[in-house]
Amino acid sequence: MALSKLVSISGSVGRGGINRSEDVLAIQNLLNERLPKSFPPLRVDGRCGQRTVDAISKAQQILGDTGHSSGRIEQRSALLRVLNTQTRLSDSVQVSKAAIQFRIPTLSDFFIPLSVVRRGLPSASTAALISEAQYQRMAKAIGCETAAIKAVVMIEASPNQPAFDILNRPQILYERHIFKKMTHSRFDAIAPDISGTVRGPGEYGGYNKQYERLNAAMKLDYDAALKATSWGAFQILGENFRRAGYGSVSDFVRAMGDINKQADAFVKFNLSNSKMRRALINKDWATFASVYNGPTYYRYNYDRRIKANYEKIIMNTFIQDPPAKNDIDAAFLRTAWSQRTQQELKQRKP
Repeated sequence: MALSKLVSISGSVGRGGINRSEDVLAIQNLLNERLPKSFPPLRVDGRCGQRTVDAISKAQQILGDTGHSSGRIEQRSALLRVLNTQTRLSDSVQVSKAAIQFRIPTLSDFFIPLSVVRRGLPSASTAALISEAQYQRMAKAIGCETAAIKAVVMIEASPNQPAFDILNRPQILYERHIFKKMTHSRFDAIAPDISGTVRGPGEYGGYNKQYERLNAAMKLDYDAALKATSWGAFQILGENFRRAGYGSVSDFVRAMGDINKQADAFVKFNLSNSKMRRALINKDWATFASVYNGPTYYRYNYDRRIKANYEKIIMNTFIQDPPAKNDIDAAFLRTAWSQRTQQELKQRKP
C-alpha cells in the first residue's frame, strides 16, 4: 500500500540507533515503498535487524551519500526528508547530491541542522557583548550584583566575544564524557574522541575543534550531542535545557542564537537552583562553582578565577569612579585588594 502521509520518527533508527518499535515499523514501510524492486522487501515487524540496517545503507548509497552510509536514519536527517519526497528509487540512476541537498547546509563550521540554525545573524559588534542594561535586569531578577554575573561570563567565554565566536556562532564546549554518559558508552570504541572520559585542562582544543566534535557526535546521536555541549556566553550545558526554561534541547539551542535569550536562560537556570542562587548572591564562589561547573570545578580553579574576576571588576569600578573616603569598606579593601591597589586609589583621590 502506498504511503499516504509523510513519515516522521521520534528517534534514530538503524545501526546504533534508539530503534523504538513504532519508528522501526515506519521506516521499514517507507523503505519498502522507496527502495528498488530488485531489493528484497523487508519484513515489517518493528525490529531493527541486519536487513533493516542494510536497507538503510542501500538508500544512502543510492542517494549519493556513499561517504556516510552509516546504516542509520536520524530523526531530522536529510535522508528521511528525501525518502519522504522521492518516488521509488532506481539502482541505475543515482540522485544528484546537489538536487537533494543531502548534506545539511552549514554556516561556515556551524553544524547545527536547519531546524536550529540561527537566521538573520547579527554582526559581532552588536551581538557579542551583553549590554549594561541587560546585566542590571539579570542582577535584579536573581538578586545579585552585576559584577558577580560579569565575573562568571569572564570565566565561561572569551573576553572579547563572550556570546559568539568570530564566525558569529554561539561559543560552545563539547563534553565527550557527558555524551558517553547519555549514550551509555555505545560509541566509546568507534569514536573515542567523541565519547570518552572527561578531558583534563588544556585537552579540549580551540573553538573550531568543538564544532568538529559536535558535528561528528550529532551523526551518532542528535539529542545527546546537543545535550553534551555547553552553549553561549554562560556556557549552559544542553542537558540543563529544562532548567533554563525550554521544552526541548533543540529549542534551547535555537535560542542560543539570541544574546538576550542567553541572558534569560542564565537567569532561569540560577532561579531553578536555590543553592546556586544563594551562592551567587553571597559571592560564595566555591559553592557556586561546584553547582554551576560541577564537582570537579577545583581542577580548573573556577572558584578562584571567578573571585579574581569579581575583585578586578570592583577595583576597576572604584578606580574609574572613586568613592568618598567614608564610603570605602576598609575591611573589603584589606581582604580583596592588594596594597598596590589601595595605593592607586589614594593617588586618584583629590
